[in-house]
Amino acid sequence: MRSFSLLTVLFLVAGFAGAEDMRTWTDVKGNHVEARFVKLEGSSVTLKLKDGKAVPAKLDNLCDADRAYVRELTYVPREVVVTFKKSGAAGVGEESGVSPVATLRDIVTFRLVDEADGNKAETTGDSRWKIESVDALGNRIQPRKEGLAEELVTEGKFVFVTYTVENDSNVPMTVPEPVLVDKRGRKFLQTAKSNARFYLPEKALLAGSDSVQPGFKKLFCSFYELPLEAEPASVEVFPSKTRGYAIEQFEVKGKQIVLDEGAAAAPAPKTAAVAPPGTADKKASVFMKCVRVGQGGDTSGDWYYDRNKKRSLSYGVELRGLGEQQKPVTVKAYFVGAISGNRDAVVDKKEESVALEPGKIAKVSLQSNEVEEYAYYYYSGSRISGAKLKGVIVQVWRGDEIVTSFVSLNQWKKFAESPDVAKQMGELSITEK
Repeated sequence: MRSFSLLTVLFLVAGFAGAEDMRTWTDVKGNHVEARFVKLEGSSVTLKLKDGKAVPAKLDNLCDADRAYVRELTYVPREVVVTFKKSGAAGVGEESGVSPVATLRDIVTFRLVDEADGNKAETTGDSRWKIESVDALGNRIQPRKEGLAEELVTEGKFVFVTYTVENDSNVPMTVPEPVLVDKRGRKFLQTAKSNARFYLPEKALLAGSDSVQPGFKKLFCSFYELPLEAEPASVEVFPSKTRGYAIEQFEVKGKQIVLDEGAAAAPAPKTAAVAPPGTADKKASVFMKCVRVGQGGDTSGDWYYDRNKKRSLSYGVELRGLGEQQKPVTVKAYFVGAISGNRDAVVDKKEESVALEPGKIAKVSLQSNEVEEYAYYYYSGSRISGAKLKGVIVQVWRGDEIVTSFVSLNQWKKFAESPDVAKQMGELSITEK
């Protein structure tokens, strides 16, 4: 049985390695070519054309979007180990040493060390954290089921952070609540409401309240109330021994997980600005507001871990023309998900034509098709390239010009003004072995 499992894993990995889709590549001079990615060696990229010919290219000669695509495609998730010292009433104190920068795709593993007695310290396990998604949901959120609670409304916006926590210690642990940090360095605590769990996805636990038994991994969700202009930049997480009051008073520093991976590569590290609201460009003649209004699909089985899970996402868009004379516009929505190799790609597209009238708000509802959550092989030989839906890129077009756009995750900003998002990011496909 062990040999079969290993061969299956190797077979899947090999299949995914060569399964990248054809896409349009652009160099800094504006030249285009249709090709698929093969490999990155140092500063050189190898592409394969439709006729099978391999073409080398310098990474620095590619446009910004293509360089970001290569970085994302070749990024290897890491386990970032962070050691904290035990410290009196606060539970834990400062970090012992300096750990590498942790990004959205990395796993942060906490270890604890007791150096108080002056003897040789023994390091013990604590917890492992993985940020799954950061979503901006606008200024209104509904409870997950009608009648559970009233609608929540804010003058700012609500941001949801979903993450998994594994208990790596020998005793049950209560998960400390993460802190959301925006680009201005402001820190925001998890919304403190007695009925907060009513607004979380079904089966998601609430930090600061729910516990995890040793050896188990659980899904958690926290939501935050931010000013409209705030752009999340990182999520600060803490070892389990950290006292809640120390976090609330900002007396201790945890480990920040940077949500904008591009920013992490720079000397100074969203996410991040992670889900900025759609705003109108100064030159735009249309104002857009885009809010995630729900998710649907197969609700049988576990909300996160069921491999047969199918999900869809829904967004509400409000458009208002600026000026007296308005022409029809086209709203294009690109639903984005993580596919094989944990790479983001377009998994569904929707398009609506909207007539704008002066002084009036036009509303559009955009919902993706149901998408299979996971990628795997059937015994018949069909490979289903699944995807974990993450969010949306919305563009408003007037003729052949993009007048305004919205992205629900900050790392997609580089695609917001792209004339063909699907070609730049790549698309989900279903293929035969």
